[in-house]
Amino acid sequence: MTTTAGKMPPNSLDSERIVLGTMMNERGAYDKTSDILTSECFYNNRHKQIYKTICKIKEKGEFPDMIRVSQELGTNYYLEVVDIAGVVSAEMYQHALILKELYIRRKVIQLTTLAAEQSYTNSIDIDETINVLMESIKDIYSEASTGVIHISEAVGSMRENVIENMTSEIKSSGSPTGFREFDEKSGGLQGTDLVIVAGESSMGKTSLALSICNNIAENDNIAVYSLEMSSMQLASRITAMRTGIPANELLYSKLTQDQFERMELNVNRICNLGIFIDERSTSNIDSIIGSIRNMKVKYNITGAMIDYLQIVHINEKGVSEETKLGIAARRLKNLAKELDIWIMALSQLNRNDSNPYPTLGRLRGSGQIGEAADIVAFAYRPEYYGINKQYPEEFAEYTTRGTGLIDVAKGRNIGTFRFLTKFDRQTTHFTEIKDLEVYKIENILTSGVRDLQEETPF
Repeated sequence: MTTTAGKMPPNSLDSERIVLGTMMNERGAYDKTSDILTSECFYNNRHKQIYKTICKIKEKGEFPDMIRVSQELGTNYYLEVVDIAGVVSAEMYQHALILKELYIRRKVIQLTTLAAEQSYTNSIDIDETINVLMESIKDIYSEASTGVIHISEAVGSMRENVIENMTSEIKSSGSPTGFREFDEKSGGLQGTDLVIVAGESSMGKTSLALSICNNIAENDNIAVYSLEMSSMQLASRITAMRTGIPANELLYSKLTQDQFERMELNVNRICNLGIFIDERSTSNIDSIIGSIRNMKVKYNITGAMIDYLQIVHINEKGVSEETKLGIAARRLKNLAKELDIWIMALSQLNRNDSNPYPTLGRLRGSGQIGEAADIVAFAYRPEYYGINKQYPEEFAEYTTRGTGLIDVAKGRNIGTFRFLTKFDRQTTHFTEIKDLEVYKIENILTSGVRDLQEETPF
């Protein structure tokens, strides 16, 4: 590492010698520090090589004494190894901690120097520089902490969660989606979760995601990233859900007086929703991740929705599209864990004309998407395919008209399950069914369509 402004990077050759010398003399010394030290913690290159040799010998199950280390390194290191082996201290662990801290200081200097240099270069995207800086800071923080907690801490957190669940009508440790069956099983969308919402074209995956965001934004702040729709189009979709006025009429038609008054009655409530839209026309994963981090700091968002995964751009050369999608999914999962937020990413499905029912194997481009996800939920509306399509046997007695099926095909901590929802085609709005009996085919045939219409929201 080069010096900065003529200054020597932080280091302690004495501590390096004490750590290496003690390891070559005392059995167990290496094991006490192996979880905090790496070869990069040693500033002196020759000390670094000696430590690597000690590690290599330990991996063979042998004791790295002076003779064994000298044999591995050869005559060029003999006198230095003998000299260092004469340095032993009972405070070796404290010196190892010193080396760790000095290494982290060098990393911070190196990182900020690089970021400063790149900031002077217009050819390097500033979002990418910021994102790399944030990722590196996260890595440094991870290295600085041990990550070890006692079981009592984990049990204490679990106990608090149990008590909270018992005192709530619905488990609401996360962001309630507005769909009772999902929320009762999951507690809502949870921080650290990567949620994939998938479906074939025209099944309503964007509508389902926006319906969930519309519900969550009543109480929480969320970020929305649409790589295909403008902020005005997104606003019209949310307004349609709230007013019953189709989005295309809000955008392109002259409203009736009744429609205008209905919109005006809801405008203030819509404006108070905690939805933040980043409308920069970028699909770059680094820019999106950087924006989510910024949204967390500025608006304390509890989650983010990205529409959709297959058009996110990954800065990786020489790898397949499948690998790129897997990388994107894993990076989003890691970000969710880092920021303690949920991230909902939409995904397309490969078509299957013989059987359109969604499955995990049909996630377009990469099975790695499903592997990275905590939850995979499919939107399925057989009504779209015609009158001959029915729901699976479990729901075959219910009409497909004005309804949709949500299939939670993967739930890392909640299991798998399916449930029916209402779907309003005019406003592309998914809502909870309060009385499932109304949607039984036999009841519709008996009472006519009036009851079904009354159950719909608009």
